[in-house]
Amino acid sequence: MKGKKLFLVIVIIIVAIIVGIFYYNSQPEPEVLPPEEKEEEKETEIKVCGITNSFSSFDINSSPDDYFEKDSVLVCMGQNLINGCIGSRMMLGDFSDEKNILKVTIVNDSVCKLRIDFPEESSTYDEVERDYAGKYVECPVSEIEKGVSMSKDRNEYPGSYMAALMFSIGAIVDEQEAGISDHGCEGSLLDSSE
Repeated sequence: MKGKKLFLVIVIIIVAIIVGIFYYNSQPEPEVLPPEEKEEEKETEIKVCGITNSFSSFDINSSPDDYFEKDSVLVCMGQNLINGCIGSRMMLGDFSDEKNILKVTIVNDSVCKLRIDFPEESSTYDEVERDYAGKYVECPVSEIEKGVSMSKDRNEYPGSYMAALMFSIGAIVDEQEAGISDHGCEGSLLDSSE
């Protein structure tokens, strides 16, 4: 009798193991989801193109197209605008004092924009620069482009394209500040002029 009980216990254990194995294998595998990107991380992905002094050391006797194409920082920014408004930043200004560096950023928040952040006030500022100190302006690139006339293809001359946008944005901001036209620019620079 003991042999039959032992045999019965072994059969029950084997059946339980087999049922357990079938049950475990019949369960769907849990779905492994890819890690979610945090919104904050997305916003901070900005390519730093570098520092340029092309605007402060422009040689009036040189061809603007050739001159600006030699500036790898302007070329980087221009290419990033042309290639889908890739978030990028360049700096320009008085390099003797890092506080005087002007930051220009490509912003893509459903509309491609250029943002210029002016440095905090410095003792070397003139009256106009003091009004801009610590402020920013952001304008749609499509509006800035309306003030740009280039005789050459922007795809072949991305540095010149970026330089032309920089020259144009100043005129656009002046027009909007004066109430001549609304180019869709916004920022603390414009808020303080109202």
